[in-house]
Amino acid sequence: MRIIHFSHCDLGSTEASTAHVMEFANGLARRGHQIRVVSPKKSNAYPYQTPCEMQYFPLINIKGLRQISAILAGFLTLLHLKKAWKPDCLYVRRLVLDPMPGIFAWISGTPLITETNGQIEVHKYEVPLHTLWKYFWYPLMLFFERIVFSNSYAVTADGKQRLSVFKSRYPDWRNRFHLVRSGGIDLNRFSRINKKEARKQLGLPMEKRLLVWVGTIFDFSGLEILVQAARKICMKLSDVEFLIIGDGAAKKHYNRMVKENGLSERIRFTGYIPNSDLYRWLSACDLALAPYNCLRLGKEDFTSYKIFEYLACGLPVVCSYEKGGSNVSYVRDYNLGATAPLENAEAFADAVLKVLQDKSYFNTDFENRARAVLHDLNVTWDALVNRVESLCRSAADSNLC
Repeated sequence: MRIIHFSHCDLGSTEASTAHVMEFANGLARRGHQIRVVSPKKSNAYPYQTPCEMQYFPLINIKGLRQISAILAGFLTLLHLKKAWKPDCLYVRRLVLDPMPGIFAWISGTPLITETNGQIEVHKYEVPLHTLWKYFWYPLMLFFERIVFSNSYAVTADGKQRLSVFKSRYPDWRNRFHLVRSGGIDLNRFSRINKKEARKQLGLPMEKRLLVWVGTIFDFSGLEILVQAARKICMKLSDVEFLIIGDGAAKKHYNRMVKENGLSERIRFTGYIPNSDLYRWLSACDLALAPYNCLRLGKEDFTSYKIFEYLACGLPVVCSYEKGGSNVSYVRDYNLGATAPLENAEAFADAVLKVLQDKSYFNTDFENRARAVLHDLNVTWDALVNRVESLCRSAADSNLC
């Protein structure tokens, strides 16, 4: 099949969305499909080798025009590819303010698969003039959502809660909605190596217990919870240090917070670590952390890439979680660490201290059990690509009928 994989992600960035887009695209290409990855040229080109054909469309890099120009340029690029490349299917990672893939599918007859990586409600405080949310932004996003969904052969939802919301909102299209996680894990790439050897290779201290956080550093990353919890943990345990792996817009803010709390000697920011080398850093650590605030976890289901990566490398996890269908729930449901209420740094610190005292989490049996859970839950990238390939094939076949 010829499949266009369309998104508004910056494929030259280090954000998790880049890895997500390319895992699906590369997985489909390795199965013999011709994949054209289409995205805006926001910074650099995708820096890694790929079996996909890459195509970037321009945008006007001026505030206020950036997104509008990308939406229009993306639409024109799709129209050009329809004529020049003749795709069998269009797979889109949805941008809630871009209805044009739905319009393209309608006028071109190209079957559309829409991946939803968030409900529109989570964007309430991300839009400008969010006081107009109820009267302008929310109705506009609902209108755009209806355009895209009405012209989609299938729509994927990341969790059971999101799936239920879509089915109740659009009962006439219930059969279009499918549960497909938007992120998975490569158990071959993420495999634990000897901890001492990993620390030797990375120059990390042998005598310390290392606690690790991985992710893109945004305002809603939850790192304020980690820093507050670290104060209590460091007061009780002198042999514990923290690694914060990743980069992002809020890195300077959290760096300053660490210094203000007198934790500069105990919390280290490593910067961005390539996905290909992340297993080595995780193998060097003892415990993984995933604090979340209400802005991220309290509104909807979502797939946390870091949870998969932690468990694949045999690490017990302490995370924020109360309810919902996110994969964060695996930590509680399969006894793979401990959970704490959202935005409760005191409880998060207590959960960390409790896990560190429990030797059952720090042995080969636990490492094997954590990986077995991921395998049994069928959340590998290969399994998710199977689902997407099946949807794309059904959509392409339906267009031939």
